[in-house]
Amino acid sequence: MKTKRWNTAALIALMMGLLCLSACKSKEQKAAEAAQLEYEDMVDNCRDKIKKADEPEKLKKIKEKLVDVADFDEMYGRVMPEVYCKAGELQKQFDKKVENLKQDFMKMADAYIEDNDYFDAMQTVAALSEIDENSGEELKKLVREWAPMMGYIRVTDVEYANCEKDASDIEPVGTTLHSDKMRYLYPRLTFDSMLPEERPAADTRVQVKIFNPDGTLKTGSDSPNGYTYASDIKVDPAMKNQKKWLKGYGNATTSCYPAGTYKVEFYIRGILIYRNEVEIH
Repeated sequence: MKTKRWNTAALIALMMGLLCLSACKSKEQKAAEAAQLEYEDMVDNCRDKIKKADEPEKLKKIKEKLVDVADFDEMYGRVMPEVYCKAGELQKQFDKKVENLKQDFMKMADAYIEDNDYFDAMQTVAALSEIDENSGEELKKLVREWAPMMGYIRVTDVEYANCEKDASDIEPVGTTLHSDKMRYLYPRLTFDSMLPEERPAADTRVQVKIFNPDGTLKTGSDSPNGYTYASDIKVDPAMKNQKKWLKGYGNATTSCYPAGTYKVEFYIRGILIYRNEVEIH
């Protein structure tokens, strides 16, 4: 009788366990069914965006969505495999798009190099490195190869100040520049050194082009051929985030800067290494 009671208790426990398991599966199934439309819309949206993506920034956003698809697959793929489990397929489509875009962008970078535009070439490869680890490694390799041509600096930002000819501040960096107060426009470069650590500090000549709001190149009697002016800076080896002033360009007694947006380009050995704009009000 004891054995029989034990068997009966065990059977009841087993049945209760199966009922609980069944209830859990039913709950999972209901959750999976409830999420199906959201999931299918997400998959269709990703598939469509991957197909149309034509620049790394758009693919970067899609890459984040693929993580959400994979999360759904992990939650519900076991109970509804016929609906879920699409992350792998989308990842293959995404990887193929990245590879195709990578080839197109590397061709663009090569075209920039042919025009001695190393700044846009580097920006192009850097954009790819946001979505592709291999492109990140290629960027590092290219930076090393291009370093001698770029004067061993990689400019990351340029700020401007309105100063007297002797570089004494009229207005601090970041202050709004006003046409009637302008004297000399002084650029301050922020850059990383690409000099090997064992190399001594090196002088680098930076050639500057300032374009007037109407697109003409600003030049004076002392301007080098094809440039507004040139200025030397000293590059310390293996240092990041260096800040150095170039000489300024302007007039000691009156403003030669009408209000408007000025495009400024920076070159080393005729190679474009950076460009940005400065607004004068």
